[in-house]
Amino acid sequence: VYAALLFLAGFLFYYSLASDYSSGTFAMLGQGRRLFEQVVMVQFMGIYLFMPAMTCTVITSEKERGSLGLLFLTRLGPWAILFEKLLGRVIPMFSFLLLSLPLLVIAYSLGGISQTYLWSSIWYLSITTLQVGTLALMCSAFFRSTVASFVATYLLGVVMLFGLPVCDYVLDLGLHRTSPDWLVFMFVGPAIFEYVGRRNDPIGEVILTGLPILFLTVTMFVSARLFIIRRAFLPAGN
Repeated sequence: VYAALLFLAGFLFYYSLASDYSSGTFAMLGQGRRLFEQVVMVQFMGIYLFMPAMTCTVITSEKERGSLGLLFLTRLGPWAILFEKLLGRVIPMFSFLLLSLPLLVIAYSLGGISQTYLWSSIWYLSITTLQVGTLALMCSAFFRSTVASFVATYLLGVVMLFGLPVCDYVLDLGLHRTSPDWLVFMFVGPAIFEYVGRRNDPIGEVILTGLPILFLTVTMFVSARLFIIRRAFLPAGN
């Protein structure tokens, strides 16, 4: 399903690009950046849609089966359990991201894409995958049921995406008037990609702009570690 949606979107983007530059074959040269950005944005959408559903069950399924206590009896510590559970979902998500390589090759061959821009997209996609994965992992460690974890992951994901911009708008914090101008979207991978990636900043500055996302990722992972023991044997609500 993911591959079908991805390549359908890529085909539509390419068809739209070809229609805009139908005067000749060489008219499309140098226009690969537009196709590249659209494919990367579809990848971000795929992360936000699929990654929570893939990860929010990793701990709650153990609780519902009553097998989480058995994991604690093994040589695996809580950190190892969380890390391996997360890794078991991150790797499939990375394999989904690799499905876009043929589309990215087409976009890169058309020209208009610098190597820095290419690597910045890979960086932001990777840290966004970890961010969403740790959010779902934290909810899975906190809640007892899969349904509650599923709903909470998507609700908190919306808050994570739009919470700071909405607060900035409602409370007039002035973050959108500061420098750098992407500060209001510091925890949102696609927004930073839009603001920072287009400027073709050095790769070092690109990595620095991803530090707030990594900080939030580490915070949620540590929170999952605190929850996995304290909320491992919650009684049923009904």
